[in-house]
Amino acid sequence: RRAEHVGILERLVLAFGHRKDHDLVIAGNGWYRSGAVKEKARSLGLNGRVRFLGYVERKELPALFSGATAFLYPSLLEGFGLPVVEAMACGTPVITSNSSSLEEIARGAALLVDPRNVAEITEALTRTAEDEGLRQELSGKGLKRAAEFSWRRTAELTLEAYGEAVGGARPSPGAAARWLSRGPFPGGEGGEGDEAALAGAIHRTIEYARTFRYPLA
Repeated sequence: RRAEHVGILERLVLAFGHRKDHDLVIAGNGWYRSGAVKEKARSLGLNGRVRFLGYVERKELPALFSGATAFLYPSLLEGFGLPVVEAMACGTPVITSNSSSLEEIARGAALLVDPRNVAEITEALTRTAEDEGLRQELSGKGLKRAAEFSWRRTAELTLEAYGEAVGGARPSPGAAARWLSRGPFPGGEGGEGDEAALAGAIHRTIEYARTFRYPLA
């Protein structure tokens, strides 16, 4: 899978090589064989126009999204695709994959491409860069689409999913708070029955979300 992601970014660099009036900014820590992407940029003479920022603090992401002509996310596989929603919430036009969950998340508010097809990515880059009307349209649609998602709704749906997983049990807010206050629950310990198991699962989910600074609590 890592090799596939390296291939995706190499194809993105190839597609970007046809543009002469923008920079390509890639954010994120170094990854397995990431040197191949940098070498591809060098081989195409794009050294100064393809920038690798490394890890970017979450608090800095809104400015990075908002300053972009477009946000490119040609991933092969996503469970959800949170960066797409984050970019839309900033009013940034989005180009993303027509596969996995991303097509559903975009739902008519982004340009969709085959992430393995350099020509499609190139065409999407060109359309977005040269058509201000399209950018404004995608920005407006993206803002509306992003507004359909919220962390409160995510928490509600997560709680419902855990309730179904333990046989339909769903504690009241007071009961959930009571059990969560007894955490941690590495295996559902600390109480009896489905309510304790559910509280343990919720507790672990919140801890996992905190690792990535997602406000799920």
